[in-house]
Amino acid sequence: MGFESWLDIFIPLVIFLGVLIAMYVVWRVAWDNFDKWADRNKYGGSRIISSSGRNPTFIWCILTAIVVSITVSKLDDNWKLLAGRLIWTALIVSITWVFVRVSGELISYHADRARVRPQMVATGKRAGFVALVVVVSLVLLEIWGIPTSAVLLAIAIVFLLAGFFLRDLLPDIFSGLQLSATNRIQKRDYIKLMSGEEGTVAEIGWRATKIIGPDGSTIMLANSKLDKTTVTNYGPYSMKVEYDKLKVYTDRIEALVKEISRQRDEMRSILASMAEGIVVLDASSRIVSINPAAERFFGHASADVIGHSIEEFLDLSPQEITTSLVKKAAGGSDTIIKRLGGQAFSINIEPVKGQEDQSGKVVCAIADITELDRLDQMKTEFVASVSHELRTPLTSVKGYLDIIANGEAGEINDEQREYIGIVRTNTDRLISLVNDLLDISRIEAGRIQLRPRMLVLQDVIKTAIVTMRNLINEREVAFKSELPKEPITVMADSGSLIQVMTNLISNACKYSPKGASVIVRAYSADGKARVDVTDTGIGISPEDQGKIFTKFYRVDNSMTRKVGGTGLGLSLAKSLVELNGGEIRVQSELGKGSTFSFTLPLAVELSTAI
Repeated sequence: MGFESWLDIFIPLVIFLGVLIAMYVVWRVAWDNFDKWADRNKYGGSRIISSSGRNPTFIWCILTAIVVSITVSKLDDNWKLLAGRLIWTALIVSITWVFVRVSGELISYHADRARVRPQMVATGKRAGFVALVVVVSLVLLEIWGIPTSAVLLAIAIVFLLAGFFLRDLLPDIFSGLQLSATNRIQKRDYIKLMSGEEGTVAEIGWRATKIIGPDGSTIMLANSKLDKTTVTNYGPYSMKVEYDKLKVYTDRIEALVKEISRQRDEMRSILASMAEGIVVLDASSRIVSINPAAERFFGHASADVIGHSIEEFLDLSPQEITTSLVKKAAGGSDTIIKRLGGQAFSINIEPVKGQEDQSGKVVCAIADITELDRLDQMKTEFVASVSHELRTPLTSVKGYLDIIANGEAGEINDEQREYIGIVRTNTDRLISLVNDLLDISRIEAGRIQLRPRMLVLQDVIKTAIVTMRNLINEREVAFKSELPKEPITVMADSGSLIQVMTNLISNACKYSPKGASVIVRAYSADGKARVDVTDTGIGISPEDQGKIFTKFYRVDNSMTRKVGGTGLGLSLAKSLVELNGGEIRVQSELGKGSTFSFTLPLAVELSTAI
C-alpha cells in the first residue's frame, strides 16, 4: 500500500483526530447558536430541525475527517480513489437522508398551520422526493464514473420488464395515483358506487381502496373500478353516514325486540298451559306475577294478588322461604307442604338468577297434591290401625312363649327350647317392626306426643348404653364412650332421645365385624349439642348415603342381608331428632366405617340450675 514507516500511519491518524476535534467544535457551536436563534425568534420548526439533524450531521464531521486523513496519507492512488468514492457516497446519501427527513417534517408542519389539504401536501412530497432521488443518483453516477446513458438504458429495461410482469396491476396503480392527485375521494369520505357498494373510505392503497360498510364490514375495491365508476361522495362525517349507522342499529334492535316478544309470548303460553301454579316473588316476598293455575289455587285474579304478600294467600312466611333457599344452596332439597281451604299444596322454591345473580326474586312452583295427601293420610291411618291390631296378639304370643320357655306350662326338652327361642326372636322382631310402624304413622299424622324438659345429655346417653349392653357384648365390639365432665344441657324429650341413641348404637354394632370399634362422643359446637356415633364397620357408599333416611330403604349387600331389618330405624330416628329441633347426618366410606351425628339446641340459660 506504500507505507514505509510507522509515521506513514501515525501522521494521518493525528490529522484525522485533529480535523475531527475541529469539526466537532464547529458542529457544537453551530447547533448551539441555532438553538439560541430559534429561542429568540420562537421558530416552531426548530425542534423538528434539531431532533432530525443534530446527530446525523455529526456523521458528516467524521466522514470529513476521514477524507482529509486519507488525502494526506501515502496510500496508492487506486486505494485513495476507491476510499474517496465510498466516503463521498456515504456523505451524499446521509446528507440526502437528513434533507429529506427535515424538509418533509417542515413541509408538514407549515402545511398544517396554513391548512393546506393533506392530499396536496402528500402529492408534493412524493414529487419532490422522486426529483431529489434522480439528482442524487446522477451525482453518484458521476462520482463512480458510470456513464449516464448506460444507467438510463438499464432503467428503461427494468421498467419494460416490470411493465410486462405487472401489466395487470398497472391500471389499478395508475388509477390510485389519479385518485390521490385529483382528490376525488379522501379518507373518512362516505361514498356510494353505482353498483351499490357504499361506506366510509378507510385507506387508499396503491392497488385497492378499503371501505368500511354501514354494518361495519370491510370492502376492498380495485382503484380502477373506482376511477371508472360514477361515485357519489357525501364527504366526511356526513349525515348519510350517521343515518345509515342508525338504520343498521335500529334494524338490529327491531329484530331483537321481535325475538324477545316471540320468546315472551311463548313463555306466557307455556305458563298458561301448566298444571302447576307459578308465582314470582320479589325480595320482600310480594307477588310479582302468577300464572292461571296459581289464580285457580288462590281463588283470585292476578290483578287482586299482585303487589300483596304471599303470606296473605298461602300462609308462606318469609322465614320459610329463606330457610328453603338456604337448604337448596347447601345442596339439599326442601319441599314445603301447605293446606288451603281443604286442599294440600307442595311448594318448591328456587331463586331467580339475574345477570349478576342479585335480583332477590324467587319463583314458587305450586302443585296440587290434595288427592295424594288424602291417599297418604289413608295409608298412614291404615298402617296405624293394622299395626295397633297386630301388636295386641303379638304381645299375647310373646307372653305365652315366655311362659312355655320358662317351663311353667310343663317341662320342655332342649330341641323344643331351641325352637321356642327362634320363635321368640322373630316375635321380638315383629313387635319391634310394629312399634316402629306405629311411631312413624303417629309422626306423619302429627299425633305423637313429646314431653320436652331440661335434660343432661350425658345421662340420656348412659341410659341408652346400659340398654344396649347385651347387644354390645353379643357382637363382641370394642365399645367406648367419650363424654365431657361438664354437663351438656338440652331441652328435649327423654324417651325419643333414648330411642334415637339405641337405634344408632344398635346399627353401629350390627353392621360392624367382631373386634371393630364403636365410639360415642358428645360435645358442644357452634351453640349446639352434638352426638357422634362412630364405627369401623362396613361403611356406606355415597349413592346409598342419600337414601338411608328414607322409610323401608336398606343397603343391599351380603352383611346387611345376614343382619336383617325393616329399614325404618333411621327414618324414625331422623323424624324424632327433627321433632326435638335438631338435625341428623351421616359421613361414611366403604370399608372404613361410618359416623352418624345429630345436633340439638342447647339450653344454656338453664344449665346452671340443673
